[in-house]
Amino acid sequence: LQELASMDVITIRTDPNDRRCRILSLTAPYRKIVDKFIDECSNEFRDLINIHDKREREAAQQSLIESEERFRDLVEGSIQGVFVIRNRRFLFANQAAADILGFESPEEFYDLPSANVLIAPHELERIVGYSDARLRGEDVPALYEFQGMRRDGTYIWIENRVGLITWENETAVQTTFVEITARKEAEESLRQREADYRLLVENQTDLVVKV
Repeated sequence: LQELASMDVITIRTDPNDRRCRILSLTAPYRKIVDKFIDECSNEFRDLINIHDKREREAAQQSLIESEERFRDLVEGSIQGVFVIRNRRFLFANQAAADILGFESPEEFYDLPSANVLIAPHELERIVGYSDARLRGEDVPALYEFQGMRRDGTYIWIENRVGLITWENETAVQTTFVEITARKEAEESLRQREADYRLLVENQTDLVVKV
């Protein structure tokens, strides 16, 4: 320290509050040199941080792109129809939804005046009621069946799962659905056969015993 002091690099003085303590300070010329060195190092360090941040942003962006591609492949390849709706207008639809409802492509949904045109008229009040209540935060079924209407006007049975999501920073309704017309027709046919059988048995005059 005495050698550095003799070279006018530092100054040494005694702490007035503690005579055993020495206070070391850089002299003005060397402080300028050190400050310049720190500034240069800071600039280089800042450049390194910027490079690192840029790489992090690029990696995050690439990860987001890959995630979106996987999500899109998953949704587009699904056999379930998927809608995203806000204010009764379509924001998103996949090809399965178009196939189920008799459209050529998902883009055709975006031109429809309202999603209500795909609901059978006798179901409209119930389904719209569910939707409005859900947006108000009320407890309504998330999974239910209803009759929808294809593009050609024919009715089909749909099993529907609905929930609220955030789409482009605003609340929207996501609907995932499958067609169950064949199942409903089979259930109705079975119910009718059972009713016919019951009518036949209850009105016959013969004694019937099952053993």
